[in-house]
This record gives sequence, C-alpha cells and structure tokens, in this order.
Amino acid sequence: MVYRFFIIAFLATVVLNPCLIGQERKVDQKIVKLTAEDGGRSYGVLHTNPDSQSDIVLVAMHPRSDQTNHFTLAPAASRGMAGFGIAGRHLHQEAFIIKEELMLDIAAAIRYLRNDRKYKTVVLIAHSGGGPLLTLYQSQATTNSPMRIKSTPAGDPPNLNNYDLPEADAVVTLASHEGEGIHNEHRLDPAVADESNPYLVDASLDMYNPDNGYRLPPEESHYTTTFLKRFRDAQKIRAHRLDVLARSMIQQQRHYQNLMKSSDFKNLPLKERLEIERKAAAMPLMIIYGTEADPRYMDLSLDPSDRSLGSNTANTRPDLRNRAPRGASRVLTPRAYLSTRSGISSNADMLKNIAKVSVPTLVICGTADRGIYPSTTRAIYKASQAKDKSLVFIEGANHGFRPSGSKSGKGDQRTQTLNTIFEWIEERFAKENAP
Repeated sequence: MVYRFFIIAFLATVVLNPCLIGQERKVDQKIVKLTAEDGGRSYGVLHTNPDSQSDIVLVAMHPRSDQTNHFTLAPAASRGMAGFGIAGRHLHQEAFIIKEELMLDIAAAIRYLRNDRKYKTVVLIAHSGGGPLLTLYQSQATTNSPMRIKSTPAGDPPNLNNYDLPEADAVVTLASHEGEGIHNEHRLDPAVADESNPYLVDASLDMYNPDNGYRLPPEESHYTTTFLKRFRDAQKIRAHRLDVLARSMIQQQRHYQNLMKSSDFKNLPLKERLEIERKAAAMPLMIIYGTEADPRYMDLSLDPSDRSLGSNTANTRPDLRNRAPRGASRVLTPRAYLSTRSGISSNADMLKNIAKVSVPTLVICGTADRGIYPSTTRAIYKASQAKDKSLVFIEGANHGFRPSGSKSGKGDQRTQTLNTIFEWIEERFAKENAP
C-alpha cells in the first residue's frame, strides 16, 4: 500500500520544497522501492547532485510520517552531498506500527545506499520521533548477535539477531524527544478515569481545570508544585494501566490461538471451531483519549525557553485536541501501543539507546519548540556516549526549525540549522571522502 503515496511525495519534493526554487537543475530525485529481508516493502527518494561525486548521504526516517521530502535532503544534494528519505512500511498507519519491523526497512535502505550506490558515509537524520527510531536502529546495528532484541514487546517477531543491520557513520538528532513511549507518558491526561469514557474525568487531576491553575490563552497558566507532583504520579499510574490493558488484549487473542494448536481442535463441532478461529484472528483496538496534557504547554515557567503557549500539534488550545477524535496515538492495536507508545515496554527509549551510539553525534533543538524542551535535549546530549558529540540550540526555532516566538529575529532559523548540519558533516567526513 505504501507505494500509492510515492507520486505525491515525489511531486512534493520537486514542486513544493522551497529549498529547490531556482535549483531544480542541480538536484535530481529518484524513487527507490525497497524490500526488507523479511519481505516488508517501503520506498525512498534519493536526492542527488549530478555535478557532485560525493560519497556522503544523509538518511531521514520517521515511524509514521513520509520523510522523502525532509527539509535537509534536497539542500544536502545542492551542497554536493546526497539525501535519502524513507517512507516506511507503516506509512500513515499509526495503528499498526511495530518499531522492530522498521529496523529492517532502515537496514534495507542503508544496504541499497552502500551496495548499489556506493556511498561510504551514511549520516542518520533523526528528526522528532525519528530520533528514538534511528538511535534504536544504530544501537542494534552495533550490538553483536545474539544480544540484539529478540522480539517485540508483545513477544512477536522479528528477532533482530537473524537480520543484517549495517551500521551508519554519524547521527544528527533534530528536536528529538526521549522516545515516543516516554513522550506519550508525559502527555497522558491522568484525569481520564475510564479508558472507555472520555467524559469521565477526575477534576482534581485536570490541568485544564481553572481550579487547578489553568487560564485561557493568551493568559498563562500556573500550577502549584503539589498539583504537578500529583499530576505526574497519576500519569505513571495511567501509563501502567494502559500497559496492563494492552497485554490483557494480546493474552486473550493468544488463548484462542493456542486452542487452535490443540490436538483436539479438529474434533470440535464446526460452530465451535469457527468461533475459536474468529476470536484468534480478532484483536480489539485501543482508543486512548487524553494525549495532549503536559503542563509545560500552558505554564512557561516550567522548563523555561522562548517558546509560545501551546503544543506543537494543537497551537494555543491543546485542551480542545486532548480528547478530540484526531489526537496523538488515539487508535492503536495493543501490539503497536507496546512497541511505540508505551513508556514502560517500548524498546525505542532515546536515552538508553543513544548511550550505546558511539559514532559522531550532533544534537540540535530549537529554543521555541513547543513540545521538545531544553531539559530533554540536554539529557539526550548527556546520555550520548560518543566521544565526538556536539550540542546546538537554534534560537527562535520551532519544532520544524521555522521562526517562532519572541526571539525569531530575522527568520533564518532553517538556514542556520542546515548550515550547522552541513558544516559539522563536512568537517568530519568531506576530506576522507574526497576522490
């Protein structure tokens, strides 16, 4: 199904990317179909400069979104390098994402770039949720078998010890969070008292309740230390509750799958066999309300920066998106929840995985980001065990490195970001890749 989006992605790359205006003749794009070792299909778009023979390629990927047109790729090609954006097998299908399967899509892309295109230096561009994804990949690629991840958190394949995971040579994190599961936990609304009823709310835990300090923007909210502690403690309790719910759903399905394996199954009446088969195939979906509730959205004194009020996905009114039908991680299979959105079970823990990444690492974040805060970025940098690592804050840049907030200045945040990345890469790899 993923291929249906490649034409749109290609047109967006050529027509809509402002970095290509006036430079179309310097950048070529090629759509590449990829097949992973387990048969999973994905695709990528390779951006190249026909006048350059560089052996450096930037690789961008995100668990859910199409990265074939990531803002770093075409400019990298214009500068003389190459860029490769991956659209993984679960593109636009958040309900079914299994992070461990995406490891094999990344591996397929790097093999293609190294073996078919002969690039010597692969630099991972890990933007937002791409940070935990790509650092998980690099940490697994540098782990020797049989010490790699053997199954998903639900106990399903793939066993990463059975696959070829070629290593990258450097990592650039852009506005990365601490892992989708941990990030999700920090946004879970602990006021949701019943997972099946978004209207059943514990008002004493509701950060959007004026009695707890909430004020309607443009007025800033303020929360007491006592409330914040109760709020965070309750978030952890709800996160645990969701994990238990996901595992109970999976266990119920496995009960019927095991009945089908029983030697007595074929002797059961047809009606009973059909019921067991259908329940073995069925899997209830988790509907998770209240996923846009981080007090830092509304109280700028918490984790201070020059950001504006609100969140990256809901502007100044995250209270309206918090339980709306189209919210973050609203509908997921239990397996996808454990693999991607569980702060307890997911393997994509940014701080743990970047501690296993030893290649040169550049950590960048915008000071006006309304969802990734300075403390998170500094924690990622601190956790990195790379001997060669750098930390850069782009003043006045939002989550997409566009100008935002009180310190946006002349609005060249994206240009600053691109120059920072390219100069950092060239300083380390351009000479060794020179012909």
